[in-house]
Amino acid sequence: MWAKLCKNGLIFFLLAFFVIPFSLKKVEGQEPEVRKLTLSELREMIREAKGKVVLIDFWATTSPASRHAMPFFDTLYASYKDKGLVVLGITVEGVGEEVVKPFVKMMGVKYPIFIGGDDIIEAYDIQYVPVTYLLDKEGKIGLKELGFTKETPNKLKKRVEELIKAGQ
Repeated sequence: MWAKLCKNGLIFFLLAFFVIPFSLKKVEGQEPEVRKLTLSELREMIREAKGKVVLIDFWATTSPASRHAMPFFDTLYASYKDKGLVVLGITVEGVGEEVVKPFVKMMGVKYPIFIGGDDIIEAYDIQYVPVTYLLDKEGKIGLKELGFTKETPNKLKKRVEELIKAGQ
């Protein structure tokens, strides 16, 4: 029994002093600005990103699939932002900054996060979340992915790489 307690104590010690502080560093880092976004502003952002691949993630704090997708998008953003990838997260659930900011901080997201309104929901025909759009360097849809399954990360990463290489 003593060996079991020591083993459990050792596990607690390792978690308390190594794993937990390491995971909190991601949360304590620089967080993206969270603000409302209109359809015209989104269109302007896409125009300004001409020559880059744009990933738009439509999500909600209440969606388990969105919560699974966000760490992947954060990793994808970190890996490819210097190669021409822009990632935009847009919540479309009708909540304000008081809900979104703490959620984004908790998730440790580093890519830009916005709060979309009815104009964006209507223009992109968002009926459920998550929905991911990948736009090519000309701003045309290169992929539309509904949901987030275990196959989604490989599919999106492969398509991002293809779109980044296109036209080089």
